[in-house]
Amino acid sequence: MTKSDDIKIIFSSNCKKDEEEYILVIGHSDSVVQTIKSINEAITYLQNCLQKTIMIKADMKGDFLKKLGGCDSLVVQISRKYNVSIHIDEKLQENNCYRMKVFGCKKEVDEATQYINNMISTLQERIEAKLNIPMPTFSYVDRNLRQLLRETEAKLNVALSVSRNVFDALKTGKFEGNCEITIKGKHSDVAAAKDALKEWRIESVHHPLPNCVQRYLFSHRSPKLNHLVHRIRVDVDLGCQRNPPADFIIITGLNPAVDRAIKYIEDVSESDFKVQLQVDPKYYRRLIGKGGSSIKDFNLHNNVEVLIPKPTQGDVISIFGSKTNCLRALEKIKALVSIWETTVEKEFEIDSSINSKFCGPQNGRLRETAKRFDVHVSDPRVVDFSDSKRIIIVSGLKDNVEQFINYLKAEINSFLNPIEDEYNYYIIPQNKIEIKIGEISVGSPVSQKKTKKNLVTSSRSSLLHEKY
Repeated sequence: MTKSDDIKIIFSSNCKKDEEEYILVIGHSDSVVQTIKSINEAITYLQNCLQKTIMIKADMKGDFLKKLGGCDSLVVQISRKYNVSIHIDEKLQENNCYRMKVFGCKKEVDEATQYINNMISTLQERIEAKLNIPMPTFSYVDRNLRQLLRETEAKLNVALSVSRNVFDALKTGKFEGNCEITIKGKHSDVAAAKDALKEWRIESVHHPLPNCVQRYLFSHRSPKLNHLVHRIRVDVDLGCQRNPPADFIIITGLNPAVDRAIKYIEDVSESDFKVQLQVDPKYYRRLIGKGGSSIKDFNLHNNVEVLIPKPTQGDVISIFGSKTNCLRALEKIKALVSIWETTVEKEFEIDSSINSKFCGPQNGRLRETAKRFDVHVSDPRVVDFSDSKRIIIVSGLKDNVEQFINYLKAEINSFLNPIEDEYNYYIIPQNKIEIKIGEISVGSPVSQKKTKKNLVTSSRSSLLHEKY
């Protein structure tokens, strides 16, 4: 008895094979009609189905059931393609064969059996070849490149199997001697597979790569390092992680993979180029700018990354980016340094009492003025804050520095003496006036308020006098 939703289907308990029997369907009328329709369709389908049996040799069973390159087995692929059911029975000892049963509609079964027979003919044409590979090499492949084995089988359309001593070596951890690989397939496929497997040689290559490039391009968990390890399938030992750091990396893997890795590194280094330039550390401050503003603008406009060490760590700056951008940025920095090397430096003193008013907050007013004269202004760190003079350093082309300093002198002079320029303090008056001290009357002290009141009263008296 089978129950589905509100329908009950009851089969006879004493129904025998090849005998007709009634089925009892119980439920609502509409559901019963629909169920009977479905049962009749299933009976019609089964009446049109048939089963065929094909005999396959015992050594072919694995070919039909084995998954290649992560794909489904041949049995699953054929079942899905022709919409049939395939089942392999137990082995027949008398003829060392298996029964493969194919069940489905007549048309699909005929097509599936025809395809299977063609496959059997192809498998019977296979040849077998053996190849010895050093055990350490196969151990490396089995440990790190298991996917490579499946890909090789799928790509070259062959079946690979290894000798028993490989499994013994995996248990004991002693990988000595050779591993025998058996290759099965068509003659042309087997020959191609042998050539491919002969290239399975593990090698380690020391590839020169500057330490800074390693850190910039192939740092831990960077996309480029992941590409080398997971896509190209090589082991990479970065020199930048050694102590002391080294300007090379060690690439270990199969010979073809190592070659691809080296080419990839060279291509990346070409697109992510690096050049170095020796610069006197005294120019670092000017190159970096206030708060790093100058170097940030330089990197943005030239699409590069400039690495400037601390003055105590060396006199070599590094430029990273594409080859074209790096070379262009290099020439620009060379031009800047060339100009700075032809400049002069002069010290200029400013009275500390007017320093903040004259120079502006954080020397902003002074720096804006320096830009108009195309000079650079810097102020050494103040050691003695009680000093009455403040020193600034002006650097640039000689003529520009002279003009800037003359301008500062004139500005400071007008700042300290805010009287009109046409008045000369130092000219001795030509007219002489004699004053007798005894004849000058000295008034009593009068407050400003009383004086102002007297002036107002005097003005009113004058106005009244004029009126009358």
